[in-house]
Amino acid sequence: GLSPPSLSSPYNNSSGLSLITSLRWNSFTWGNPFEIQIARDSIFNNIFLDTLKYNTSLEINNFDLNTKYYWRVREKYGNLYSPWSEIWNFKTTAGAPTLASPFNNSIDIPLSATFIWNDVTLNADSYQLQLSEDSNFSQLYFNDTTITQNTFELSGLADSILYFWRVRVKVRSNYGDWSSIWQFRTLAKTARLLSPL
Repeated sequence: GLSPPSLSSPYNNSSGLSLITSLRWNSFTWGNPFEIQIARDSIFNNIFLDTLKYNTSLEINNFDLNTKYYWRVREKYGNLYSPWSEIWNFKTTAGAPTLASPFNNSIDIPLSATFIWNDVTLNADSYQLQLSEDSNFSQLYFNDTTITQNTFELSGLADSILYFWRVRVKVRSNYGDWSSIWQFRTLAKTARLLSPL
């Protein structure tokens, strides 16, 4: 009989994958196409993708956030197919960005500051940046959902204030998880004098 392909990566049961991910598999033969099926359920009723490909890898760039996918591959020989490979699954990231700057607990940050974070999804459409003077974000000092780069310059910060900030991604119509919350204190306009005796 025909041997099924063996899956190679991402490893079975892996999690936290970016939304742009390559699937890879191995075969004992060359020159035949492979049928790749990706589904949102383990019995492949809810098919996300079913495609034929001549190489042993396939890059997908439209996965959803925080979603489990199941995948399998078989080889096509003319009108015949090999048996399906094993079924592997993986889960995509919930998207919480990692914050980069201003550093957590930093002080003397200028009143015009550049915020930088890293997009773990590799495929965000936009970002939401929030600043607040309280760590619950019940009163927002700044809130923007339309940022398209992973960096943002914000001017007009008040002096000598402790600010909290966080970021989340938007992919199509869905928001990812919030980043961790970092805090910083802005520069004092005047030197901090010791109180006179």
